Amino acid sequence: MMGIRGAQLTVSRLLLAALVGISATAALAERVQDLPAKPSDYVSDFAHVLSPEAVARLDSLCGQLDHSAANAQVAIVTIKTLDGADPAEFANALEDKWKMGRKGSDRGVLVFLAVDDHQRRIEVGYGL
Repeated sequence: MMGIRGAQLTVSRLLLAALVGISATAALAERVQDLPAKPSDYVSDFAHVLSPEAVARLDSLCGQLDHSAANAQVAIVTIKTLDGADPAEFANALEDKWKMGRKGSDRGVLVFLAVDDHQRRIEVGYGL
């Protein structure tokens, strides 16, 4: 009797560990609708892979480009994982949500990186 109970306990623990592991993996995947309605700055490091110095430098470069004669807005976005989603569809949906570039000129660029998936995508506005 104790052998069956021990086996049941072991199986229960394994199932619980599997459920926790699946939940943790699902929690890492970002979805476009879960991201902010508007970017807070030029660099949105949702994957937390960039140093504060790198974010500051990239923000500065993007700001210079935005206020230069080029008049182009660049957004850099990192996420942990797409969890199987298509990087082109994700980046396109994010670009549609955030509306990169000034209205009428459509001179915006989205540099998108899904770190754990080793996926990247660059979406360019029609004005560029």
